[in-house]
Amino acid sequence: MGAAGGAGLGAAAGAGISQLPANRPGEGLRDGERPGADREGVQRREDRRAERPEQLPADWGDRWNNWQEQGDNIRNEWHNEYHNHYYVGGWYDDDWYHFHHHPYYPYYDHCHDCDWWSCPATWAAVGAFVGSVLTPQPVYYTYGSGGTVYVEGDTIILNGSRKVPAETYTQELVNQAQAVPQEASEELQWMPLGVFTIVDEEAPETTMSLQLTVSQTGVIAGMFQNTTTDTTVPVEGSVDTKSSRAVWRPVGKSYPLAETGLYNLIQDQTQILVHFEGGTVEERLLVRLDKPETEGTAAAQGETTPRE
Repeated sequence: MGAAGGAGLGAAAGAGISQLPANRPGEGLRDGERPGADREGVQRREDRRAERPEQLPADWGDRWNNWQEQGDNIRNEWHNEYHNHYYVGGWYDDDWYHFHHHPYYPYYDHCHDCDWWSCPATWAAVGAFVGSVLTPQPVYYTYGSGGTVYVEGDTIILNGSRKVPAETYTQELVNQAQAVPQEASEELQWMPLGVFTIVDEEAPETTMSLQLTVSQTGVIAGMFQNTTTDTTVPVEGSVDTKSSRAVWRPVGKSYPLAETGLYNLIQDQTQILVHFEGGTVEERLLVRLDKPETEGTAAAQGETTPRE
């Protein structure tokens, strides 16, 4: 498996997908609670590792463990580099967000601090926030042979059996990504999904990052950044109400187009599938980044509710 650029998948993809999910979302977080905000680097992450989703293929156990190990290594590197001043004056502290929030406009043009953006969402909180656009149970997407979506030439295989022409699948993704309001309402309420780095499973270079947020109506907004060139691009998309699939793309463009499940986006690391113009498809891994810590941050934040 792997990415087309690693172990090529080829072709392009999009179509509604049904799953056999886990537990019903519970109640949301109380005001002021920041799940995971009391972390110290990645030292406590072993205690908070999520259980394997029920939809994960039975023979993907080693791959799941590798994702978690890779994610922890990346977060540890991120934590060390930030505190060794590699990122000072750079990315994802409060000053960075102050100067980089405008690309979200018109879907999001309010400046929050890094605590807000880096807060990892829980399924309970997401369920309470956007419950009206969610399936009754969480849907976890997997990509590759034996997974939810598998690309085989010019055909997409869904759930191991249903076959869809790649062109049809891709067009559905494009339509979903474009299903956002032309004029955003100032009344839209948003929940942060987190700050991630985008890596190849087989070549984890943390030079690309992504920040995502979701509205109560299922609109996806955020920003992609190339940390090598310090270029930022706003992204937009939507969550499909039937499948809980999240799709996003650069504002004003059809490609590249990324897809994964909304439930996947509450994980500390998860697969996404990226579709490029011309039919190339690549698997990537999203790895959640910790909030940049500063001296005295933990003391200022106090006790918080752990992730569920």
